[in-house]
Formats: sequence, C-alpha cells, structure tokens
Amino acid sequence: ARETALVATLADIAAMHTPILGSTLPVYLQDLMVNSLSHTRDAMWWLRCPNCHVSRDPRVNATAGHGFWRQYEAYDCSDIDSIHNDGERHIPYIMFFANGTRSKLAAWAGNQGADGMLAEQILNSNPDSPQGRIMSDSTSMFIIYVLELLMWDGDTTTAELYYPTVKRGAQWQMAMSATYGVPLHLQTTYDIIGLEKYELSTYATLFHLAAMRAAELLAIHVGDTAFAATCREAFVTAQAQLDALQWNAAGNRYWAASDGCTRTNCSGGIGSFADSFYAQVLMYSLLGESLVADPRKLDSHLNATFHLNCKHTDVRGGNGTYALVDGCPNGLVIMTGRPTQKTDQQVWEMASYDHVSLVIHRAGTDGAGVAAVDAAVAWLQGKGTGYSQRVNDQWNTAGITSNDGIPSITSHYGYHMTHWHVALALSGQRANLTAVGHRSLTFAPKSGACGFTLPVMLPRLVGTIACTEQGFTLSVSAGGPVTVDELAVHGHTYTGRLPVTLEAGGTISWK
Repeated sequence: ARETALVATLADIAAMHTPILGSTLPVYLQDLMVNSLSHTRDAMWWLRCPNCHVSRDPRVNATAGHGFWRQYEAYDCSDIDSIHNDGERHIPYIMFFANGTRSKLAAWAGNQGADGMLAEQILNSNPDSPQGRIMSDSTSMFIIYVLELLMWDGDTTTAELYYPTVKRGAQWQMAMSATYGVPLHLQTTYDIIGLEKYELSTYATLFHLAAMRAAELLAIHVGDTAFAATCREAFVTAQAQLDALQWNAAGNRYWAASDGCTRTNCSGGIGSFADSFYAQVLMYSLLGESLVADPRKLDSHLNATFHLNCKHTDVRGGNGTYALVDGCPNGLVIMTGRPTQKTDQQVWEMASYDHVSLVIHRAGTDGAGVAAVDAAVAWLQGKGTGYSQRVNDQWNTAGITSNDGIPSITSHYGYHMTHWHVALALSGQRANLTAVGHRSLTFAPKSGACGFTLPVMLPRLVGTIACTEQGFTLSVSAGGPVTVDELAVHGHTYTGRLPVTLEAGGTISWK
C-alpha cells in the first residue's frame, strides 16, 4: 500500500510538472517556476485557531473541518499574511491552492476597518490581527483577488460573499484619492524606498486604477450598476490625473513620485522607479487591458526606465570607480535619479520580471514585436539564473540583492514569484469563466510562429496549449472539470461541439 501511494504521489507531481517542464518556455524560467514552489515551506494549515476569522465559504469553513491556511511573509519577517506580500507571490498559490487563498480572504475581510481599509497585518505574529500601515497595495490587492477568482474559476460564491467588503474597500480607495483624484501619501510594499513620504507615487496610482477597474467589474457582476458607474468615474479621473500630475514630458516617462502638487500639476518630480507598473502586470494577466489612457506612454516609460535603471556598480575586483555604470546583468536597480537612499542601487526581485512581462504584453505579433520579446526574455536570463548559477540556492531566494546579484536582506521571500506573470504573458492566456454560455479560454502567444507548447493554468486545471503543423492541441495534465463555451488561439476557434469540458487526461485538437 505504501509503494502504491508513493507511485500515485509521484504521478501527481509529474502531472503538475509537465505543463512547465514539458513546455517551450525558456529553460531558466521553467527552473524558476518549479523551484519557486519551495516557498510553500512556510505555509501553515491549522485545524484549530481560536483567534482566526472563520470563513463563511463552505469550501473553507474551519468549523466544517477545513482548517485555516496562513503563511509568513518571510523567514525574517514573521508577519502573517500581509496582503500586499501575498499578492506578489500569489499566482501559483491561486492556481494550485485556490482554497488557501479563499481561507485568507476571510482573514483579510474580517479585519476591514470602519473606514473600509483592509489591514496589512504587519509586525504581528498573531494570526488575523489588523495591525499595520496605510497601504496602497493591500485593499486594492484584495479587490483584485476577488475578481481573479470570479474570472479564472467562475467563483460566484467568493464574488457575492465579499462584494460588501469590495465595495467598502473601493470607497476607501476613493476617499484616499479625493484631494487629487489619485492616492495621497500611501505606503507601498517598497517601504524601504520611502515612496509614501512624497505626495504621489505612480506605483500607488496604478494600484488605485486597478482597484477601480476591478471593483467596477465586480459591481456589474452583482448588479450594482450605480456603484459600477461611480468606480468608472473614479477610474477615468485617475487616468487623467496620472497624466496631468505624474507624467514627465521631458523624459517621456512617469515620475517615481511627485511633490508640490495641485489639482492641475505637480512642481516636483522624483526619480525613476523600476517597478511603478506592477499593478498593470496584474491587470494584463487578468484582463489584457491597459490602465493607462494612452498605452504609448507606457511603451516610452518602459524604454526610458530600462535606460535609466539598467545599471550596476563598477567594482571590477576592487579596482573600479564604485559608480553606477551602464549594464544590468543581474537585473534593474530599483531607483535612480535622486540622492541615493538605502537600497536605491540594489535589485528588488520583482522589478525585472515585471518589466519583461510588460514588454511582452506591449509587443506586437509582427517581426519587430517578436524580436522585442526574444530580446527581453534573453536579457532576463541573467536575473533568472542568479540563484541557480551564482548563489546556488533556489530554495532561499531573498527579496533584495546587491546589483552584483548577491542577496542582502529578507530571506525566503516571495518577490521573485512575479516571474509567473512572464509565463502568462508569453502564452497570452485569458480566461473568463464568469457566465454560463459565455465562458471563454483564449490564447495569444507572442512566439511568432507555431512550434510552441506553453502552460495553461487555472485554479482547477493545469495543462498545455500547443501548436504544430497539424493545428492546436489543448492537453490537461491535472485537475478539472472546467467547462468553456469558447476556446481559441489567435482567433482560431475550436469549432467542435460546445460547450466543451476539460479534465485530466483529456485533449482537444483543432485547426
């Protein structure tokens, strides 16, 4: 019996590995993705937790024996489930352990304040304790989570259970943006950088935009059309104010932060921040939509950011100038263009992966677009192999490294797990399983030609989408059933009997 169980376990592991290790993703990205799941070592599933909020979702209700999923921020940060940190590592968790995410939603919703803000839960090792700072990326990330589960899993239970939390959270976001139409003095996950000391930061504005768009769609789903219109108005206002207050016309990019602001302009722009658009990565993976009114400004911002932040310290074995010089073999430094502070010249693990995800999403499918994608993915290999070929420890990735690639602080962190968005960008996967009769699963790979095999990831299913001379094949290696009414690759639609149900061991082919 033990041998049988072992064989079954190995078969389950292989079924989960196959969509990644059997793909045409770059080998370094495959390696990163598989080894990043070592991050689960600090996850906890408690059967008893007297202080925990009990979910009203029957799938994860602890009183029914389902327990509580909780997790540390890092080995050197004993905070339990700070929402913004969870959001950075969340793609494999929401895809492979969706009930863990649902369990945590109850903790976060249970800690919502009277003003609508969802507490960060930092600096407190007691579970479900609403302590923390006033964050730009916590309340907003909760709203995004609820929309992800609705669209990627057709999870109407979560959407309806937490819509009151979403609505109050969105109202808090609007209140924090009342002065200028974009958030004022909010803290970010990049706390050491100190963006909150400036009036505005582009990072916080993008999370506000993402929250407004997600809240709008959730309001539409539950039939709250009046509030959907309110969210749409806040979204359009924030788009306009982002360009009016935070756009650096001379540099063709967005400022990291802005000061001296009125409703019509800001007199001071600060720095070049390498990860201002992480919220845009989230929304491209979910909706494929630009949060910026004119996406060409995002293109020029990405180009300018790479020029300004692709730097490294000239060490040369102790004989260098120790100045920042061109080239970034270990990733983008996080901040340039202001008097150097703390970790400005270091590499935070998210930024380079997020930059490449955005380059992929913005690239066209013509020759120039394919070349841009290939160049970005090739450049990322230096960052992506840092822990496998330099540090030689992929199971203890730090949150920050020096720009020579050597870890500095925050052991066993999850920042690097935004590389899962690179895989989603390369496949161009879009899923909307919300409404029966209109459930779609489509792909728009940026490969330029057939010959690809790329991962398919949903909260109840993993598999691959492949293109050969014979046509397209979707293969399911684990999970299901998932039923869709539309299945397509680059507009080539499956024309067999619909709806079609996808489940483990099944394949569907079309031309």
